[in-house]
Amino acid sequence: MNRHLETAMRAVEAASRPIMKYFDGSFEVEIKADMTPVTVADREAEQVIRKVIREDWPDHGIFGEEFGASDRDSDYLWLVDPIDGTKGFVRGYGMFSTQLALMYKGELVLGVSNAPAMGETAWAAQGEGAWLNGERVRVSAIDKISNASISTGNLASIAASKCWASLGNILSRANRTRGYG
Repeated sequence: MNRHLETAMRAVEAASRPIMKYFDGSFEVEIKADMTPVTVADREAEQVIRKVIREDWPDHGIFGEEFGASDRDSDYLWLVDPIDGTKGFVRGYGMFSTQLALMYKGELVLGVSNAPAMGETAWAAQGEGAWLNGERVRVSAIDKISNASISTGNLASIAASKCWASLGNILSRANRTRGYG
């Protein structure tokens, strides 16, 4: 595991502590200008992630959902979504995760997704494959949509886009569909 990935794994693990502290408790929800919710858990988790990154890589840029950009001109730019799925989080649904990615000169080189309520951490890095809880994951051998299971999320945003008809065409041909979000 490369040093950048080690930092990312430590950062999402550290962020899970304040997230789970609030997930099991009570907190206030604010609505941001873009009409999406934000909680103290979102903010504390992003601060923790920024601290871990800064300790290891003080010259790297960070762009976070809650606190914006810092050192954005760096060759390395970390992308942070402390709680992807805040709407579910505030309702007590465990289908949320921390998303952390690293770009080098505009190209994604690694990503980590930690779903602490589900006990799952997935990561992928350039040249190192993709992993879920320490087990290598692979693409399915299924090569026909008629044999495939398709999972979707956030259909409301897709329904409002030009892709809705195309998605409907694909889903109607699939063996099975599931959705969340």
